[in-house]
Amino acid sequence: MFDPMIARPFSYRQLGAAMAAGLALRLFFIWRFPFYSGDTKFYEELARNWLDHGVYGLYVRGALTAVDMRVPGYPAFLAAIYFAIGRSAQVVMAAQALLDLATCVAVAFLAARLRGEGMEDSLAAAVAAGSAATAFVGGRPVPLAGERTR
Repeated sequence: MFDPMIARPFSYRQLGAAMAAGLALRLFFIWRFPFYSGDTKFYEELARNWLDHGVYGLYVRGALTAVDMRVPGYPAFLAAIYFAIGRSAQVVMAAQALLDLATCVAVAFLAARLRGEGMEDSLAAAVAAGSAATAFVGGRPVPLAGERTR
């Protein structure tokens, strides 16, 4: 049962502060320690060809050939970013960092929904947003969870 003398309600101010700190940490990693996985160029080429030529494929022996080597989720994400904002690795990493922070907000709302009282929801968001591991991975241009990489 909710007792206002014991438990504090969900605080959007604290959630906003946690997200601002999380964004600052992710932007620091993006601009100070950018990282590109081995598949980055492969996914970028799929996205460029899909966006420029309407073909989900790669150049094989000088000809653009449709391929089914990867699930199109991450190339579609890249193509959407390229179309909406521009073709920059930093822009893609920043978009991924924002998506990662949206996941942190989802963690906070899930914790608030499951618990129903207290500050655990803001604490869950702060821990998720402030985690160096999720911040470093959140800004890397790598496939989305569940995508086959090899």
